[in-house]
Amino acid sequence: MFRNQYDQDVLTWSPHGRLHQVEYAVEAVAQGSTVVGCKSSTAAVLVALKRSSSDLATRHEKLFCVSKQVGVAVSGLVSDGYQIATILRDAAINSSFVYKQEARVSQLCAATTRKLQVRGSLFREAQYF
Repeated sequence: MFRNQYDQDVLTWSPHGRLHQVEYAVEAVAQGSTVVGCKSSTAAVLVALKRSSSDLATRHEKLFCVSKQVGVAVSGLVSDGYQIATILRDAAINSSFVYKQEARVSQLCAATTRKLQVRGSLFREAQYF
């Protein structure tokens, strides 16, 4: 797919009656791979299926370490997931520096959603689906 004047946000319809951002999101889901997480009272496990579309394609990391106690798995476009993992890492580092303690998962989620909400409200920034 290519970019045009109708793919700036999810509210702009093309003359053909299409929402290009929705189509991009569907394509990202189709390119994604499976990620499964399991949690017990003492441990948690994240497993990601790494696949490539051809033998020449590079394999990308699907699991990211955010802090000593938090990790994140990406299913979809790795570049979007990498940016979100960077936001999570920044929030975790900020919490440990300012408050001298590990950030709670709810704090990391709140910091990430605040940052993504600001990006999503600007029409020229990429929106993550």
